[in-house]
Amino acid sequence: MDLLKGRARTGRLLKYGENGSLTNFIVMKLVYEYMMNRNKNLILKYYLVEQIVANGAFKETGSSIRLDFDFKF
Repeated sequence: MDLLKGRARTGRLLKYGENGSLTNFIVMKLVYEYMMNRNKNLILKYYLVEQIVANGAFKETGSSIRLDFDFKF
């Protein structure tokens, strides 16, 4: 396995808020992982969050990007 190649994963599209569910949001998670070597890797996570039904004049969003650097010693 070539450790220098990155790989991308996509999360499932989750839809809640119908029929009395706990939340009112659609969430999509995208993940990209890059292994520098056996002990170090970078993981980029992107969360796309949208409100299904607006509670006021505007819909809420909670989109975010997270970058993790993991290492083992």
